[in-house]
Amino acid sequence: MKSLVYLTESQGAGSRVLQALNSLYVIEEISVAKVTADDLKQSGFLLIDLAEMRESSLDRLRALLPFNPDTPSAALINVFKRQEVVQMKALGIPTFWDRGTSEETIIADIKKQFGSYGMPQLEPSVPEATAKAIEDVCQVYERLSIAYALGKPLPLKAAGNAIESVIGAINMDGLAAWLDAVEGHHSQTICHSLSVMGLVVQFSKMLALTDVERLLLGLGALYHDLGKLKIPLAVLDKPGALTPDERALINMHPKYGEEILEQHPEVPPVVRAMTLNHHEFLDGTGYPNGLSGDAISRPVRLLTICDIFSALSEKRSYKEPMSPRQAFGILWEMGDKLDRSLLSAFKDLILSVDVGAVKNQSYEAV
Repeated sequence: MKSLVYLTESQGAGSRVLQALNSLYVIEEISVAKVTADDLKQSGFLLIDLAEMRESSLDRLRALLPFNPDTPSAALINVFKRQEVVQMKALGIPTFWDRGTSEETIIADIKKQFGSYGMPQLEPSVPEATAKAIEDVCQVYERLSIAYALGKPLPLKAAGNAIESVIGAINMDGLAAWLDAVEGHHSQTICHSLSVMGLVVQFSKMLALTDVERLLLGLGALYHDLGKLKIPLAVLDKPGALTPDERALINMHPKYGEEILEQHPEVPPVVRAMTLNHHEFLDGTGYPNGLSGDAISRPVRLLTICDIFSALSEKRSYKEPMSPRQAFGILWEMGDKLDRSLLSAFKDLILSVDVGAVKNQSYEAV
């Protein structure tokens, strides 16, 4: 999915709106003085902030906009400032919002014109139950993003229903079908979360956990990267390698997740622990709190194994995917950092014929 391009003359003029949109779309903020025709051609939606727009900048935009006539666009203006209203009309922009318009209204209007970044375009060959479960989870991810952006309650009940849908789909179609389908999601962030969720619910089944335990662990997998909602999608889904500053920002996501969940006491404790502690290692070398040994619960240990395996075996623009056997080898070499008994059981899951076949086909095709 293409990015949303935000054009501005005055840096920070639309910061309230941008903050709300950052967790929903990949945003490129570009000054009018630097924008090019190629920038506009590659955009999927154009949001123009007319605050303090100079006439020379207006002329530049009038010259560039015809290069991309089919891209939906909108303006952010102060309706009580005649200059901004006149400039909007001069640019021929059909949609506008006053700066006092609620973020909820702006998000809803953009979704109507631009679509939803979180929803995938699945291949027709994806089994029906798997396709529905993926769509259910992606809708929950979108609702989570909107709830965070607008300061509303998290959709806990809808999340539980989505996990039940995932469990049913994997029971019916198999883990291989799930992993194969989610690999096609355009967002590497959402692809990773979907992959981890599938691994967690199936691993839980292999370990003969109860239906309630399996549901809770699935919910923990869905929420485990909740803190990434505080990080712009433009960083999370960056096509190239991350800078040191960007990596440091992403490494804050467990703490950010904890901060978000502090406002939501209804979230079960096991889900909270999985959100905060899934990057902790048994030898105390993990983050954010350097926990070790018994301080790390079994659900967290299980999630950590699935999380690392998924990251290793996923394709990225800056790295090749590992085969299941290669990824498991890395996990095994981590030694006392991971729970060895769980890791031994995990081997039977990910090196099974069906999962290995799907992942190896993907690996060999690269």
